[in-house]
Amino acid sequence: MLSRVANNCLWLGRYLERAENTARLVGAVNVVAGVVEVEPDLSTDDARFDPWLEALKCGADLGAYKELGKPIQAASTAPYMLVDRANPSSVVSCMRSAGGNARTARHLLGDSYWEAVNTAWIEADDFDADDVVAVGIEAIVEWAIDRCRLIRGTADDLMRDELPHVIEAGICIERVDFVARLLGVMLPATLDRRHPAVASTAHQRIDTLMNAAGARETFRRVSPDRGSTADAVELLTSLNACPRSLARNLALLERSLTGFTAGGTCAAIVLVAELRDKLGEAASGRFAGDWKTVLGEIHLGIGAVAATVERDHLSVPSAQTQMQRQSEG
Repeated sequence: MLSRVANNCLWLGRYLERAENTARLVGAVNVVAGVVEVEPDLSTDDARFDPWLEALKCGADLGAYKELGKPIQAASTAPYMLVDRANPSSVVSCMRSAGGNARTARHLLGDSYWEAVNTAWIEADDFDADDVVAVGIEAIVEWAIDRCRLIRGTADDLMRDELPHVIEAGICIERVDFVARLLGVMLPATLDRRHPAVASTAHQRIDTLMNAAGARETFRRVSPDRGSTADAVELLTSLNACPRSLARNLALLERSLTGFTAGGTCAAIVLVAELRDKLGEAASGRFAGDWKTVLGEIHLGIGAVAATVERDHLSVPSAQTQMQRQSEG
């Protein structure tokens, strides 16, 4: 595989994962925002819970949004995160970018995978802010998640060479980044509430966290009362059985990097191993450590992994590199 094509396939995986993560985040926030009373300011007090403000912190560039002068509420924030083409991390932007990257690897992807990506690309191109009002936030969220699931399913038809490893590496990088951001924003304010009361702010944070991470049903299995902060921390950081956990996706990333580098020397694998060790040390003292700091280090660390992969294994035109890194937020 040409390094340029490999780079596009890595970003294909990243953009698809980002589109699904953003859609799920918007869906989760839209549900809880209808029952949470918030103050209309931009306070940074972690004890408060302004769902749309926290959605922007987790899945977009809050600074860029503030520059637009728009209020932080469903009517303006949801379209920005779902369909705004000026937002490089919006669902529509990510679907369009995924399609553009897939086109350069059309000869490798096979018919079913290409058709699934191309259909999502074409459909995404038709969405605009009016559609958010006409069909509703929920409908666009469901469309995005369904399309991403379909694409993920067709990956079973890909030839078992470097290609699936490259795409999986992109997915894992994006998933670790998103979950670390999500936990970094929503977790610290709940750590001192081991068993928050139902309908309390801490309980709503945890519920939103699990919905946004796509781990709600898994959480119900490991925490029947859906109220244990310790269970929430373990599920999304350390539980290898959880598809969204940091531990599982760092392990999958290491496997993917080994796969597409054919077991050769890879500095990125060393960085991933360091992140796994850091996470393991933090998890051993689940409530004793400074989780906000640890999660920030993982967020920065996974960015370093991505940059190292690009530097050592992929050929990236400078303009494209700048655009894609800006879209990381």
